[in-house]
Amino acid sequence: MVAKTLSSINKIILSLYNDGNINKSALANLRASNSINSKHMTEVWPIFFKYIAKEDLSQNYKPSYTEIAVFTAVKCFAIYQQGSTECTYGKSYGDNAKGLTFFNALANLRKDAEEKEALDRRVQALLATSNVESVINGIIHTLQILKSHNKHLVIDFAKLGQDLYHFQFDSYSARETCLKWGEEYFAADANLKK
Repeated sequence: MVAKTLSSINKIILSLYNDGNINKSALANLRASNSINSKHMTEVWPIFFKYIAKEDLSQNYKPSYTEIAVFTAVKCFAIYQQGSTECTYGKSYGDNAKGLTFFNALANLRKDAEEKEALDRRVQALLATSNVESVINGIIHTLQILKSHNKHLVIDFAKLGQDLYHFQFDSYSARETCLKWGEEYFAADANLKK
């Protein structure tokens, strides 16, 4: 399931970016949506449901873990992509890696002495919770801070979605995910760690 989540997010983002012919309407609707079942998402559903496996869709009309993870990752891409013509998404692993994980990108901003203390407080609050809604809100808020300081990073939003999928299983999975994020953010060589 985790690999399928990663693949789904990758395909959706590439479809929305469409080799520079950006689907601006869909990205605007993603930015305006608070969840996958928002009325703004109606236009985006054909793209989402084309790439999410049937078994990963909601079975009870409540968004599945996959749907929550995919929506959040793609919404983050929509927020960060706004105003840029170059694609802000790229994989952080493999032979053609050109992106940073989300928390590695935040670690780069942390190097700015003026931003470090306030950013550390926000990230520590995000990492201290096991509530998925709180984590998502924290991620979106810190993404907006990152965007206001550096609009030119390439971020692996699919990897973020994969992490969010794992986060939702139970409190142990949530703590594992937060440990991973904390290592990416606080490690001295965070910009080199993938």
